Amino acid sequence: MRLRTTIALIIFTAGLAWFVFRDNTALAPESVGAGQRLFTFDKQQVDSIEITGKDQSVSLQRRGENWWVSAPVEDRANPMPILAVLEILLRLENLATIEPGSFSSDQLKRSGLNGTSMMLTISGAGKKLATCKVGTHTAIENSLYISIPQLKGGDVIHAARLPFAELAKSKESSAKKFDFLTMLQTPAQAWRDPALIRLKADKVKRITFSAGTGLMEFRREAKRTWELAKPFQTRASDGRVNAVLAALLHIEARPAGKIPTAAASTSAVLPAMKVSIEADDLSEPVELSLQPTADPEAEILATVSNRPGSYILPGKAAAVWKLQPNDLRETRLASIDTASVTALRIRNTTQPEIILDKQGETWMLTRFGKIAPANQERVMQLFSELNATQIREFASDAVSNLEPFGLHQPFLELEWRESGKSNLLQFGVSGENRVFCRYDHEPFIYRINPSLLSSIPTDSVKWQNLSVLNLSTLVVRRIVVSEGDSPAVTLDYDPSVNSWKGEIATKDITALIQKEKADALLNKLVSLTAETWVTDRTVGYEALKNPSLTVQISVINPSKPDDPTTAHTLTFVSTNPSRPGAACYGKLDGNPDLFLLSREQYREITAPVVK
Repeated sequence: MRLRTTIALIIFTAGLAWFVFRDNTALAPESVGAGQRLFTFDKQQVDSIEITGKDQSVSLQRRGENWWVSAPVEDRANPMPILAVLEILLRLENLATIEPGSFSSDQLKRSGLNGTSMMLTISGAGKKLATCKVGTHTAIENSLYISIPQLKGGDVIHAARLPFAELAKSKESSAKKFDFLTMLQTPAQAWRDPALIRLKADKVKRITFSAGTGLMEFRREAKRTWELAKPFQTRASDGRVNAVLAALLHIEARPAGKIPTAAASTSAVLPAMKVSIEADDLSEPVELSLQPTADPEAEILATVSNRPGSYILPGKAAAVWKLQPNDLRETRLASIDTASVTALRIRNTTQPEIILDKQGETWMLTRFGKIAPANQERVMQLFSELNATQIREFASDAVSNLEPFGLHQPFLELEWRESGKSNLLQFGVSGENRVFCRYDHEPFIYRINPSLLSSIPTDSVKWQNLSVLNLSTLVVRRIVVSEGDSPAVTLDYDPSVNSWKGEIATKDITALIQKEKADALLNKLVSLTAETWVTDRTVGYEALKNPSLTVQISVINPSKPDDPTTAHTLTFVSTNPSRPGAACYGKLDGNPDLFLLSREQYREITAPVVK
């Protein structure tokens, strides 16, 4: 490379560096063409905005997470219009470029770029990121005049399109709610934050309300639910506490200026209220002080620790004085994570203890020393009902005598193990037949709707799996159906070829068998499911002495297929013979438990299988 070329490159590189870094400024170049953006900068780096007009100047600064008005007043700023200014500025589209000196004085006046224009300067880390004068709207819809100073002197005027159509498509954009020119002309007071407190709700971990001698404190750990910590410790209602928190964080305020006489009155009927809010990203709590007036409908004077001055809140803010601990307590009897429960015990004064344990994903019932699958739906229904049960009354928060609530001798206890922790819920009945309950580790007594008890049967048979027979079709060899006085129908099944043979009263009916109906009968019987198990067996046993239907199913032992078959016998009889649609009692031989079978299932079993 020649020496002359090398020197030229060095001079060019130095000149380029001077151009880029001169005044630490990144302004729009003169060569912006139609359709191009006028400004390019990272809005996350912006920490200062200066708006200067004929009648006022506004200085906005970002301090940490918040924007502040630093002049002509000192206060936290509303971040929404600030973000809107930046979004609009970054989306301004050049429609036409007017070179310096091309506009006459009259044109400059009509464009608003003379002495009446607004000067906007965007900076970050001490560097200017964008500077422009904002004039009036042009004759083209949704556009205005923008004047941008150039590094070599003079201003280039652009007719710039406002990005309303683009912003309207953006769900996250706040700019579509604001008019750019109107915002810049807004008085300094309007840039102040209308929200008295600005925090992220999910970061708040403690809220304290204190007025006079009354005190309420709520707290929560990360990703946990709210708890009432004072005046006593118990579960809080997540929804209600969050609603109160949202009301505090969204309440709008206006600067008080001179404190109104009414607000400064000492004749208030309520004591001053102090609200303290702690959050994960705060070094110290935000302290809110509320001063009521003698008129409960009047506006309220407030101060907040992280903003200067006093503020006026609407009269509805007085609702905070009405809050009582019970208003924000959890009204659900339980909040059980069913996936974390591994054991359930049900104890009562008349029946043996019901023992249910979860093995893998299946609930198992231990009954008479045998372990078998439980009624999965009933177990899950119980937890669902417990979670849905509403506390009707917080009957007592500290009681030394449990007898008035029937809890000195509970008639029912539920104990479950959740995430390794045992929970015991006891039930009692008062003299007025009202149902109360309490957790054994808490002093609180709740009154509940007695309807919950219907979901907690105390006879272990109700917790059995509803499957009466659970066989494979491959082990079945014979089905014999006897209904009333009709001759028995005998069906022999060969699973190896999926075929049927049969007889009625020694008469061969093989040719008359409808295979699809015989298959349906087989599938029905091997997976026979009860409607429910019967707790009062006396009437059923008596009725089944004369069954209306008997079904015998002969099966092989799959591990010893050459051994003689074993017969399972099912007997059925109507629970109410005078009513054709009544359910039937059912019994499997060798099993002392009775079940109910729907009339529809009864008809499916007795449906003819021969032509």
